[in-house]
Amino acid sequence: MLFSALVGSILAVFVILEIAIRCLKPGTTPENNRERPSVYYLPARADTGRGNVFDEKTTAGTHRICVVGDSFTFGPKLHYYDTFSARLQTLFNLSGQAVKFEVINFGTPGFSTWHEVEVVSSALKMGCHLILLEITLNDAQEAPLGHNPLVARSSKEGVLGYSKIAQWVWGRIESFLSVQRYIDYHYHLFQDPRTGDVFRRSLRSMKETVDKHGAKLLAVVFPLFDFPIDDRYPFRALHQEIEQSLTGENIPFLDLQRAYRGVDIKRIQLIPGRDSHPNEIGHRIAADAIYRWLRRRHELPEEAFGGRELRERDSVR
Repeated sequence: MLFSALVGSILAVFVILEIAIRCLKPGTTPENNRERPSVYYLPARADTGRGNVFDEKTTAGTHRICVVGDSFTFGPKLHYYDTFSARLQTLFNLSGQAVKFEVINFGTPGFSTWHEVEVVSSALKMGCHLILLEITLNDAQEAPLGHNPLVARSSKEGVLGYSKIAQWVWGRIESFLSVQRYIDYHYHLFQDPRTGDVFRRSLRSMKETVDKHGAKLLAVVFPLFDFPIDDRYPFRALHQEIEQSLTGENIPFLDLQRAYRGVDIKRIQLIPGRDSHPNEIGHRIAADAIYRWLRRRHELPEEAFGGRELRERDSVR
């Protein structure tokens, strides 16, 4: 009798919860579309969405830097002048000296490092003195815009097709599993010889090509902004693997983990919770860190770092 009453109580609670969940409408947070430009303005001479304007060959007194990378370099949903490459060009020309610095954005969304070998060759033909290779943690993938490891694999068969409670519980489980798949996917890219070796051979090919042209090759490694950049960040070991590959090819690099450490990732995501590409703030942080790094390394003529510096800018003084 007691057992029957217990079962009946559980079933009653289950039914009440099922009805409540079906009646409640899930809340949604409206996206503020005004945070993203409705129109993108480009120079009249720009022939692509990157916004670049440059002559095919460099002229006397011009120092050309080419930034090669994927969507983190291109800057989707940003004005071209908010990308870290455009910001670097502004910083390099603050001295007003006769030397002119051009920073050309060669970013292509979806490209991997092996695609970028040919891009580096093309950039060198345009007289680039320095190649800045931007590396994202999915750069070892085999094809552009590969599968999304966060795509849920849930099924609506059986009880999941009828019970909202079961769907809610499974959704929480699936969310946890998808995050782990996302992490495992990126590690697998560099640990699987089929993809990891291609990444390393691509670096070697770039280095050899750049050296033959008498130019410089440097790398910048971006973190992924899906997770807080602190002690909880799950990709620190993967950054180390990538850095070992760069060191093995004698390619100097800057890891931007430190520049973003402790920053609220919602402040630097393009669309918080939906698109974790870096936004204008993320690109500004990258540009400032790269600028300081290049100055410490003396990789460019000193005129590139001749602008005035202020610790505060809250008045006209």
